[in-house]
Amino acid sequence: MAEALLGRLVSSTVWDAFERLSRGLNVLVGLLFIRYVGPTDFGSYSYLASMYAILAVLTNAGMDAILVRDRARANIQNDELFRAGLALKVGAFVIVWGLGIAATWVMRPALLGLAVLIGPMMLSSVWPYLHGVFRAVLNMRGISLALSINTATFAGIQLVAMSAGASLRMLVLLLALKEVLATAILLLAVHRKGVAPIGSFAWRDVQYLLQESWPILISGALCIVYTRVDQMLLMHWTTSEAVGTYAAAVRFIEYWNIIPSIVLGSLLSGLSRLVGEKERFERAARIVFRLLTVVIVPICVVTAWYSDAIVLVLFGERFQASGQVLALLTWSSLFIFWGTVNNTLLIVLGRQRLDIIFTSASFVVSIGLNVLLIPIFHERGAAVAAVACCATGSLIGFFVRQTRRWSFEMYRSLLLPAALSGCIILLVSMMPVLWYGQVGVFVVLYGMFYMACGIRWKLEEWDVLARALSSRGVLNAY
Repeated sequence: MAEALLGRLVSSTVWDAFERLSRGLNVLVGLLFIRYVGPTDFGSYSYLASMYAILAVLTNAGMDAILVRDRARANIQNDELFRAGLALKVGAFVIVWGLGIAATWVMRPALLGLAVLIGPMMLSSVWPYLHGVFRAVLNMRGISLALSINTATFAGIQLVAMSAGASLRMLVLLLALKEVLATAILLLAVHRKGVAPIGSFAWRDVQYLLQESWPILISGALCIVYTRVDQMLLMHWTTSEAVGTYAAAVRFIEYWNIIPSIVLGSLLSGLSRLVGEKERFERAARIVFRLLTVVIVPICVVTAWYSDAIVLVLFGERFQASGQVLALLTWSSLFIFWGTVNNTLLIVLGRQRLDIIFTSASFVVSIGLNVLLIPIFHERGAAVAAVACCATGSLIGFFVRQTRRWSFEMYRSLLLPAALSGCIILLVSMMPVLWYGQVGVFVVLYGMFYMACGIRWKLEEWDVLARALSSRGVLNAY
């Protein structure tokens, strides 16, 4: 039975990853979109997207993880609780759309039409909550296929539109329609799963969700602000072109920042069941920290080393200034990976209030450094501020008793991948081949050397999660 459950964990994670990776088509289209519109128009688009992202903290109230946690712990099938959360999410979306239009009308009236079109794209903030219904029971296959087909269809439509010379507003309209249709698909899938998304709900459920999720709401608000305020301040002190240059680098690193969400999305259900098994829970947490560090460190090293070449190939000569920004900004991904794991573990343990400490410190560092550095160093100053504020959380963890062991684990897991990546990049950079050939050799050598040096955990440890679930008799939940 343990093997069967482990298989379901792996299957759910793989299908979740498939759906997210199918958005790689969005990556391709997004890169072409950036090249197509140029730095100035992309700067205007990114400015509005950042403003909406800050306002959208109202929809990211942390109920996604709460839903999965509660359903996984006790096989809770409370449709009224689900509908209460969905009502809060949809209501917040409507408010955000209205606030975004009003704020644009006050601050940048010339962009009002674009702001109206970007608003529906914020429906994607409702997705994680709807996904929670399927993650809680480790069944992501059907919904992943449907969303992947939707992604592929609109990717093709956008490519045709760009080849036909479509305007920025037309392309944004297509993006908005894609989000609307994807939300409709999710709602239909939830209904077919036996959970009625429309119906009555009790106010006590609303109160429960707000009580459980308010620390995550505050933490998420601070996080969104300190990760998006840089583009707002860049627009204030520089130009749309500077914002576009910076946003192109941000967009590139965001593509792999979904990796921890993929890994932890399905594991959240399993980790929630391990709370009473302290030793096994800690071992599972160490595995996740080590795995994600092994993945992200070489990505950061390669991106920083070949940043100019990457920008030239992906975005073209008009974005040449993004190379230096990308070389700096890529290191924020390491701390984002760690922060995602740290936040997930706190939610699983019911200690989400502690996350306010980390995000508050990062918020202060971000605002302070952005105000100090952007007027002087422009895009590069914003990149330095972004890395510093992301690193703050992992350093603050050393001073919080409940997370101190995780902070030590973060930096301990960094030693071997960092040493290997540094040595290999110096070696391959001296090879008489083009840069992408050097990257290929780096990937091969990194994998070989890392295995030769000895992976610090055994494959058998991956069975810890399944054995713990089986021993607690929770297989009946499935």
